[in-house]
Amino acid sequence: MGLEGVVTTNPNTPSLFNEEAFLSASGLTPREILVLAYAPSFTLDQTEFQAFWHWEYEISEPMDVVRRLMDKGYLVVGNAFDTLENQKATDIKELLRAHSLKLSGKKADLLQRIKENLSEEQISAQFPEKYFALTEKGREELDANAHILFSHRHKSIDGLDLWVLNKIVRENPGTGYRDLVWRHMNEKCEEYLRESNSDFYIIMLQHMSTFLHEEDRVDDNITAQIFYYSLQSEYGHYRAGDWGLKDICIPPTVIWELEKMQARLGLDDEHFMEKLIELFRNFPNAPSLLSCEEIARAAIALLRDGDETEIRIIFKETRYHKKGIVGGSKP
Repeated sequence: MGLEGVVTTNPNTPSLFNEEAFLSASGLTPREILVLAYAPSFTLDQTEFQAFWHWEYEISEPMDVVRRLMDKGYLVVGNAFDTLENQKATDIKELLRAHSLKLSGKKADLLQRIKENLSEEQISAQFPEKYFALTEKGREELDANAHILFSHRHKSIDGLDLWVLNKIVRENPGTGYRDLVWRHMNEKCEEYLRESNSDFYIIMLQHMSTFLHEEDRVDDNITAQIFYYSLQSEYGHYRAGDWGLKDICIPPTVIWELEKMQARLGLDDEHFMEKLIELFRNFPNAPSLLSCEEIARAAIALLRDGDETEIRIIFKETRYHKKGIVGGSKP
């Protein structure tokens, strides 16, 4: 199936890139669907596009794909309000100011105010560029294939690029793509634990935490695991001589998640430390370079002091007391 604007793929490319085997119910390829998702941000005369179209998806001319999608009824030329959607809030406020309208509120509030008070002609006078817009058919196609845009935006999830996720979704009709993604991440976690690959395990846990946040959900067990394994990994690198005490650094996002967890549970430092120790002791295949108590103590100190000073003290003390010991048993 030829596709204008798409570079012909190498015959030696893995079969997952053979899109014809994994078309949508409407017959679109994953790359066409991705272009469809981005098209409302393209102007009619746009000639320059992000590099990922060429380097990641082998699309040399996205506009050729856009025209094909228009011919199929997925896109139309947008109106002045579609143009407005693509403007920055600061520019939208200039339009409001020019017509003596209120400037307060979020971008959605500003847009609504303009729609209620200004005509398309007044908007076009300020923003003459035209953009593409989705038709009802286009919106339905994106809704039915939401996994395509998800995989593009979460391409760092190990083993789950656009082609793999699209294949999994097509092979599991009736199962939501987010359920399939969650299953994949759990399977990768089990794999990393079997391989004792703590660094990759931490990264996958972070992906799982982000995934839950997208659904306005949290999992205290995952939050605690991220800190536990992160600190064990930091200590392991320090003990191996990969870096010194001054190089110890816990990512701010990890600290913020711990802060929110403590606030959510409504526990003071003493009881939060007890809760962390309880969670730490149940983690699978947990490394034992640092004890559960030491890690919980480090967590509380980090939340209290806002820096890694106490962690460096714990690392130094632990290395001294456990000098020559490779592992140890988890209390």
